[in-house]
Amino acid sequence: MDIVELDAARFKQLDRHRRQRAPAQTLEPFGSLTFSRVALAIISYGLFLTDVLRTGVGIRRLKLVPQDPDVRVLFGPYNYSIIHLTAANASLPTSSRRYWTYKYDTTSLTMRAVAKALQLSSWSPCLLYETTCDETLGLPGSVVFSMIDELVEGIRARIAQPHAAKHHGASRGQLAWRIEYQFRDRLNEAVLPSLFYRTRRRTCQASFYSSARLQRRALCDPRDVHPFSCLDHIANFRRLCSSTRPCDMTMPQHITRRLSALHRAYPNASLEIVVLDSVEDFLRGGHISHGRHSFDVVTMTRVRQCDSLRCATIAVDEYRYEAGVIAANEQEWFSIVALLRSTGQAYAWLRVTALITAIIAAQQSSAMPLTQKIRATLRTFFIIPSHIVVYGSIVPVICYAAAHALDSTIVYEQVRMDFNAVKGLFQMNFAKFIAVASVSMRTVWLVALVCHMVTWLSTQRSWSPVLGVIGVPELFIAFVSSSTVMAHFRFPSWRDCRVTQIHEIFPSHHLRDLRAQSFDTARGAVNQLVLGPTSDAQFISLALAAIAVISGLGGMVQRGLGGKLHYRLTVVSRTRVPYSINWLWPSDALVINWANSITQPRLEVNERRDPQPVSGNTESVNLSPLRQTIAQRQSSTTFSVLVQSLRRLRSTSPTATHDPLLELDHRTRSVLAFIVTLNLTVLSDPLVYGRLRGALSSPLVGLYECQETGKLWLLPPQSRVDMLDVPLDWRPLRCVAVFSANELSWTDLLNCG
Repeated sequence: MDIVELDAARFKQLDRHRRQRAPAQTLEPFGSLTFSRVALAIISYGLFLTDVLRTGVGIRRLKLVPQDPDVRVLFGPYNYSIIHLTAANASLPTSSRRYWTYKYDTTSLTMRAVAKALQLSSWSPCLLYETTCDETLGLPGSVVFSMIDELVEGIRARIAQPHAAKHHGASRGQLAWRIEYQFRDRLNEAVLPSLFYRTRRRTCQASFYSSARLQRRALCDPRDVHPFSCLDHIANFRRLCSSTRPCDMTMPQHITRRLSALHRAYPNASLEIVVLDSVEDFLRGGHISHGRHSFDVVTMTRVRQCDSLRCATIAVDEYRYEAGVIAANEQEWFSIVALLRSTGQAYAWLRVTALITAIIAAQQSSAMPLTQKIRATLRTFFIIPSHIVVYGSIVPVICYAAAHALDSTIVYEQVRMDFNAVKGLFQMNFAKFIAVASVSMRTVWLVALVCHMVTWLSTQRSWSPVLGVIGVPELFIAFVSSSTVMAHFRFPSWRDCRVTQIHEIFPSHHLRDLRAQSFDTARGAVNQLVLGPTSDAQFISLALAAIAVISGLGGMVQRGLGGKLHYRLTVVSRTRVPYSINWLWPSDALVINWANSITQPRLEVNERRDPQPVSGNTESVNLSPLRQTIAQRQSSTTFSVLVQSLRRLRSTSPTATHDPLLELDHRTRSVLAFIVTLNLTVLSDPLVYGRLRGALSSPLVGLYECQETGKLWLLPPQSRVDMLDVPLDWRPLRCVAVFSANELSWTDLLNCG
């Protein structure tokens, strides 16, 4: 026979197969149409098709005032008066101040470090986190008056000590410290702090000036010692101004103007001023956001009236400045991030469109009227598990997960800005929460990608279709991912801003600049890219631990109740699969189990109650030890492994031990409907379908005839199935034709396996 005759013979056998399945040409999807399934499908597809529309493709440019090409002002600059007290009004009730100002605000770090280092008695141990106290009434004005007065005096006296001048350069009128401190008021800073929290560090300096000294030289005279802020470009308010927030001077100029005003208010008094300025080391960043840090300047001024015998403080004044910057190159990465998310969104639209097209194509051979075809198409569309369509396609999962890994750090910095609490005041509204939740739920793609990897690895070596494909319910991915929504939520009442270590150093602008401008590179590039922000790893780990605890408690309850429960709680379950898996479509397409359920029947109860021996017919197939073990554990279900998706199919015979999915002779109409529905769902993925139709990647399909019944089956080649541990007896089967998948019609492919 020549090639033409061989082809004709092959397709003649294929026509026989088509005629055999002709009575069932009308697509009958496996499953029932319920309101909950329709509602879940509408919600799932709605979120899937509007991901980019809801959250955008990425951050093109931070809406912040630029300071340098890749450095922008994160918050501020803020400048505000804290208090101005005189000896006369310090005892008034209106002079009291909140504990927040001197205990929890970041601008109080330097003064508390100085008070602790110099052991100033007027600074309560409660402010230094050494004891607890009642903070509801606030700090009396007289106490604040003494605190400022003693701090200025303590620094003046410390600088005047000869040994301090020798060892720390205090003769220059300055003291400097490196401090370590904590800063916690968000959920991600309170969860597993021993594993994920990193101590923050600052460089602090105290500069002392008397009015006589300031009359000789200006505050920022380069020929004399001066605060850090004099040379710091962050402190130049003109560069930080915007059209909506004008400002007319630099920070040193503003300090000088305020001192002049105090001189005019107290013309016969002398002024002593301490400038406390500190700058934070850059906090660790990620792949796009390289880090952030803040700086603050606090001026404490005391006004003194002196006579020939002594000097007395008649007034104190405190003023603060603060700002923060962030280093990020989001503009350089925007095109890549936007391309990834746009590709993922476009593929999502293509995936759903391809599914609808595939359903319509499967209905073409039906003789139903058009209206019935439309109704049947919609019914099939909603019966097909939407979670398989959404999470089973690897392309959008990879695109969205890669985009999130790249820009999550800069996105979360934007979230942090929304949650900032100036002076401890924080308000949350519903619109802000929805916006935060939308971008935080992008972690579903990271979790889905990990599940894809686990499912794929579990179906490689030493795996058999008898075992089914492990998958998780959609609720699992949603629960794990939703834990990150509240990661950056701020609780001001949790604020912990204690100083943990203080080290006095030599005042040095070079050291200060080196510490302030160096990025935290403790994490490598791979770590930054894979884990993204630490908060994702924190809360995903926490959610997994919660699931493990719930599963453990559920298992204990189930064991305690024994046979009273007919269903058991499960996180990971198996979906039974035909021979088309890993042949026509990948196993990780079922990363979400088919039934999308967290319960499954407890068949082991029936096994203990009514154990059944393995039938002689099954033994004749020469089952391997693995299959014998599985068969002995099975009871009267249509499918031999726990499959909640097919639990409604019960065997009519209580002694049946056959596998109606993998044993061809025992396949029922419902089983065939499940195979067609499963193939339709997965093969409609454009990537999977394109591989089948490709000339180089198209797999071989064998057409086998059962010599006992005359039925024809489209199966993988025998050499491929022989490597699997399945209950398929090849002896009555005869291969009558071999095709490549691209030679078969769409309805032929749906009946493969």
